[in-house]
Amino acid sequence: MSSRLRTVQFSNMEQDVRHLALVRASIARGRKVLADNPPPGAFAGRRIEVPIAGASNGDDENILVGETTIMNRKLEQRHLAQADAHIAAAKRLISEQTARVEKLRRHRHDIRLAEETLRAFEVNLQTLCEHREVIVMTIEQMDRDLQGAR
Repeated sequence: MSSRLRTVQFSNMEQDVRHLALVRASIARGRKVLADNPPPGAFAGRRIEVPIAGASNGDDENILVGETTIMNRKLEQRHLAQADAHIAAAKRLISEQTARVEKLRRHRHDIRLAEETLRAFEVNLQTLCEHREVIVMTIEQMDRDLQGAR
């Protein structure tokens, strides 16, 4: 086996190791995000009184808002913005990984690990999208609760 061939094989192995490290880093980041942020609606159940203008007696009145609060809605909106940023980053990673797979394929390299990495990124994106949907549904429920309280 020539030294050039060994160098190419070693280089491919280094790339595979880097790809695997990227997948592990992505999973670790997802776990950290989940650990650092409360799940959607985690603060539901707290009850506060919110002043509502234009009450029947003409004065401002306090009413009980039920299981959601305006502050919780703002928190969920921040979660939604974070979810959108994470989804954008995941799409960028998928695009970059797809380009890597194609480049490896063009140069007739083994693409198994690169494709596995791409699949892991796609699964991660799907999970992020599902989490975003949960956040959106939580915000919509909060809006319904707030409308019903008025």
